Amino acid sequence: MLQFEIDFQRVDPKGRTLLGGPGLELLGPVLPVVVAVPPQFVNVLLEEKKSVPQPSSGVALIDTGATRTSIDQSVIESLGLPPVGKTTLGTASGPRDATMHAVQISFPAMGNLGCLLPQAIACDLAGQEIPGQGRLMVLFGRDLLKRFVMIYNGPLGRVSLIA
Repeated sequence: MLQFEIDFQRVDPKGRTLLGGPGLELLGPVLPVVVAVPPQFVNVLLEEKKSVPQPSSGVALIDTGATRTSIDQSVIESLGLPPVGKTTLGTASGPRDATMHAVQISFPAMGNLGCLLPQAIACDLAGQEIPGQGRLMVLFGRDLLKRFVMIYNGPLGRVSLIA
């Protein structure tokens, strides 16, 4: 069993930890993530004597409102991942067509625990940064969250993921 706790506590001017800091509320539950070419696509590239693109590192935001995990379009393009399907998204600004791609996701803070997602959605997350954390490149949806136990402890400013 792997457990990862994200603490969003704040420290006062005297260096004392204050519980229930605003970080979790302001930033949301975020964690470091690495997105890579899935193993089956690596094999195809190697057979064709092509180089395998380097994985991309950034931040994932756990989005319990998202049915499927979404990956920033620029990451999908940099990895050269072909579409495996299409879908229509229901967004705040109305329906939008999107492509789906197989990706390999790992979580460095959880011992590089990896997951193959056969149908992650390509989306535009360009320019979105999580202050003090880095580039937002993954919206961690319920298709991935179903593999974990998540405890959202607002009063302590802590999120725990257990695999």
